Amino acid sequence: MWGSCFKPGSRLLLTGYSNVDSASSIEDCKSIGGYIVYFGCNLVSWQSKKQGVVARSNTESEYRALAQVASEITWLNSLLSQLQFPFPHRPAVWCDNMSATALARNPVFHAWTKHIEIDIHYIWDQVLKGSLFVYNVSSHDQIADCFTKSLSLSFLLSEEQTWS
Repeated sequence: MWGSCFKPGSRLLLTGYSNVDSASSIEDCKSIGGYIVYFGCNLVSWQSKKQGVVARSNTESEYRALAQVASEITWLNSLLSQLQFPFPHRPAVWCDNMSATALARNPVFHAWTKHIEIDIHYIWDQVLKGSLFVYNVSSHDQIADCFTKSLSLSFLLSEEQTWS
C-alpha cells in the first residue's frame, strides 16, 4: 500500500535538501543538481538534473540548486495550503555550501556574485518575504548526495531507515 504516513505528534514541516556535483559532465562541464523534499517524515518530491548553464563557481551551481528546491517547496506549500494543512513553521532548506546559504540569506550583490542571473535570485525573494529558511548542513549529513554522487552500499544500507 502506498501513501503518506503521519505519526502522532510529528511536525508538519516542508524540508528540502539540495546538493550539486559541480562541473561533473565531461562533455560540457555543467553541474548535476539534485534535491529532496520531505513533508514531515514523508519523501514527497525529488529531482536530479543537469543544470542548463555552465556555472562559473561552485557557489553559483549550489545557489542554482537552492533556487530549484525553493521553487518546488513554494509550489508544494501552495498546494498544501489549498488543501488546508496547517503550517505552524516555515519551510526549511538545507545546503552544504556555506557561500550559497550566505548568499541566500543576505541579498547584497558582491563582486563575486554579480554574474549570477537575476532569475535565480528567486530564493532571495522567498527568504526576504519570510516564506523560507535556508540552513547549512554538513556534507556528511547531506541526504541529497544520492542524486549527485556515487554512494557505497554500506551508506545506502545505513540510510535505508531514514528514507523509508
